Amino acid sequence: MLDQAAQALPADARVVVVANRAFGGHVLTDQAPAHGWDGLAPVHGQTRWRDRQGRIPPMVQQVAQRGDRWNGQGEVFKDAGWRSARLVALWGLARQKPLVLVSSLPLSRDLIAIYRQRAAIIAVPIEVEPIGQG
Repeated sequence: MLDQAAQALPADARVVVVANRAFGGHVLTDQAPAHGWDGLAPVHGQTRWRDRQGRIPPMVQQVAQRGDRWNGQGEVFKDAGWRSARLVALWGLARQKPLVLVSSLPLSRDLIAIYRQRAAIIAVPIEVEPIGQG
């Protein structure tokens, strides 16, 4: 799928692949950079990451309660041989569980804003009736 997108885009396009959990594993961290792109995707909170000291806790442990936010750098996807990534965890006040993101983008609060834009993009096809139907 990313190969098809790469063929359709200008060679100098700046692309950020924003994925869901189904595409958020090492496939994203491997395939997006292969095209010179960045990636951003949620992972399960129990996804383990390796910090600079070699500890390997679940990412969800970085946010203990609603309202907590954390970001850092480390490695994820042990089964794929560890991949370097930027990590963000946010437990929103109205949420039942934290949002945990993995990205190749520089660390900033913008990562959560970029991910939230994904929801608006996904909603469009659901709300728009196909032309010629109806």
